[in-house]
Amino acid sequence: ATPSLKVHILWHLLLVSERDAALVSEHAGAGNRNVLEEMLDSVKPMDTYLENSIHSLGLQLHNTVFTSHSDEFIRTLAQRKRADLSFKESEDPCALPSGDLIELANLFGMLSDAAPAVLGGGKEVAPSQIEGIQYGMRCFEVLVHQMSKGGTRISNDIFLHHVSALASGLTFYGGLASSVHEGAGIHGLGESVQKLKEVVTASFPRLVPVICRFYKALVHQDLLQNGELTQGFILQGETNFLHSTWHTLISNFLTVSLQSIGGESIAADLAWNVLTIHRGKTFVTGSLEGESEGDIKTVIFSHVDAMHYQLVSLAIEVFVDSSRTDQSIETLVVAWDCAAEAVFRSGGQPEVLFCSKLFCGILDRRDEILGKHSSCLQRFGDLSRAADVDVDRMARQFVSLAHASLASGELGKPESPDWMYGLDVVCKGQIHAYPIVLLFLLCLECCGSRYLLGLPVAMKVSKILHESYCRSDDLFMEDTFSSLMPGILGFHLAEMEKEISKGYNGLRLSVTIVDQFTAVSLGDTMFGLCASLAFSNAQNLNDQLQAWERLADVEGFDLFPGVEYYRERGLVGPFFSAKSPVKAQLAEACFDALLTSESMKEAVANKKITGSFACETVKLFLEQDRGARSERLRAK
Repeated sequence: ATPSLKVHILWHLLLVSERDAALVSEHAGAGNRNVLEEMLDSVKPMDTYLENSIHSLGLQLHNTVFTSHSDEFIRTLAQRKRADLSFKESEDPCALPSGDLIELANLFGMLSDAAPAVLGGGKEVAPSQIEGIQYGMRCFEVLVHQMSKGGTRISNDIFLHHVSALASGLTFYGGLASSVHEGAGIHGLGESVQKLKEVVTASFPRLVPVICRFYKALVHQDLLQNGELTQGFILQGETNFLHSTWHTLISNFLTVSLQSIGGESIAADLAWNVLTIHRGKTFVTGSLEGESEGDIKTVIFSHVDAMHYQLVSLAIEVFVDSSRTDQSIETLVVAWDCAAEAVFRSGGQPEVLFCSKLFCGILDRRDEILGKHSSCLQRFGDLSRAADVDVDRMARQFVSLAHASLASGELGKPESPDWMYGLDVVCKGQIHAYPIVLLFLLCLECCGSRYLLGLPVAMKVSKILHESYCRSDDLFMEDTFSSLMPGILGFHLAEMEKEISKGYNGLRLSVTIVDQFTAVSLGDTMFGLCASLAFSNAQNLNDQLQAWERLADVEGFDLFPGVEYYRERGLVGPFFSAKSPVKAQLAEACFDALLTSESMKEAVANKKITGSFACETVKLFLEQDRGARSERLRAK
């Protein structure tokens, strides 16, 4: 038998052995248990509840057997339950057998399929059909009561059976509530549905924290290679289920809850819980070393990852649509962080990142946010000029156009985590708004955005400089750019200088920025400073040499700002604080320029950054190296 078929057989035997023990002899029950023990090892790696296990027995086996007899089955079940109801409101939820819960999940699933036809009106409805729906409502009400009162005392695997039955019941309840809201012909069930809604509304504020406590423990759980739960999980005893089983079922319950629970306050609270749990520790499994692409564990973890981000995306949608979103800076940043990661990890909805609530909500508070960072922001110019820009008006214009562009689906799943800094992606058709976007991202970073702070500083600087100066010939001449970019770049370059002082050279500027500077800059000093980073020690050797050689080719050494301009802004480190020995190739290139280039002579005479950099590089190389190459330079 295939593993998936074994899962079906396993749960069928569990149902027969545990729920309906009277239907089999003691000998047959013992035989079932022996079969289960033999099958467990081969079934367990597949134990992910990928619509198998609990739900597969109901929604697949029962729906197959009872497709044409579902009404009869529901009526028979209701009659039997009235005669001998083992599922009672007063009963301890810890004592309920898993078979009862499996049967309830099956019942809710079939009622969810049957309810639309019954409640839709337009045809005669048999009394047994109404009776089945009433019975399902009563079962769900009792289950909710039990879990809200005794859920904290349930542990181990029986808790998971309760969660699955609740999720199936919520789907059933959601359909009923929707029918009442739409005014469907509900055959006298309106009052009962309203009562059930009151029970759910009253009970879920007590129930949700219990479920979220388990979910938080799962998200923060470190996994063993075989996918089992490790020590530290909140279960009071052992579990027979894998981490992926727990995560998938609880994620499914939370997803259904967000879709089905009425009332903005309850849904927003649940969405906020999910988002803060996710932001506490990212749940991303990544690839598993040593596992082939088709390995079952790889499939399991990929499924769990997808379930997680499906839940996070729904929580973002619910929370952003609520009135709680812009109550504080924290709520805005948490929602944005989770949305950004969902987009990058699973190709979520990128338009959420730049929706009016988040975008304008953050920018409306920019003075409060940036006031704590004024020293960094003022390093590159007087920020008072930024007051001339109507940021609020431009932000609202940008949002209206960006939403349609990002919602088109063209972005797909981004290949790089810094995609939101892309000019063509975010500012398609309105490149003049790019500084506004960068101001928004800077505000998020200053507020503690974990997503943006998690991106390497050099990655952000490289992206911003390339998009600002290499994707357009005239963006740097826009009033908005010249007003806002000095402060924005001042902040990021100050952060990068700290990294460089530790010996980090992660900047990745292409030679294109040098080409653009020499061709279209018109001597713009900010442009010159940014282009000069292409040959600084913040770059790797190959990129440095390429930029330097391009300047030599076009005789552009004298176009850059003077050293004093860099010193006033605290940015001499990338040029004169090399933490590693100077490479011979770079020293020779600088020496050749000093000997032969007319523009270099001008640069040295006028104390430009290029002239000082060339002299310092050659000097350091001669001091550090005693080999043949340094002797050749000395001879020259």
